[in-house]
Amino acid sequence: MSSAQPSLLERSLVALTLIVLVALPLPVGSNRSWAIGFFTLLIGVAAVLWAIGQWRGVFKESRALKPALPMVLMLLLTQIWVAVQWLGGLTVDVGATMQSLIIGVGYTLLFVLVISLFHTRKRLSLLLGTLVVSGTLQAFYGSFVTLSGLEGMLGSSSSSTSGTFINRNSLAGYLTLTLS
Repeated sequence: MSSAQPSLLERSLVALTLIVLVALPLPVGSNRSWAIGFFTLLIGVAAVLWAIGQWRGVFKESRALKPALPMVLMLLLTQIWVAVQWLGGLTVDVGATMQSLIIGVGYTLLFVLVISLFHTRKRLSLLLGTLVVSGTLQAFYGSFVTLSGLEGMLGSSSSSTSGTFINRNSLAGYLTLTLS
């Protein structure tokens, strides 16, 4: 692309990636099969659109992609190992192994999308700002649910907050990552 203005496809992929990053922790920390399927579907569509854009030369080249190549290769090797276990019958639970493969491929694609799309200072600021807002909203939601007594009504009888996550440790990890 010759102009300095990003294309509609690139802006749409940036928006979709940010939406996915904010929405991932909402359905019990994406700890449900339907949430995993929805996540991988969205990331798969975004990755296909990104690949088409790369092939057609729509995107400006990201300098961050080349240094990240060893990490991408390690992630891919891990997914190949999981696939070998699944295909070779080396697993005790075939369904859980397949689900791990789907999640792993989804997170690998998300990593590639983030590295390739958020390559300018403005985009990185947008990404980090979105994550901080997401963490802040999670903290407010968890505090509200716990302090209002609604958590007991939602099925959890714990005296500590877990927000939209499956347990308090997952929420604490997310808040540490997004608010640090």
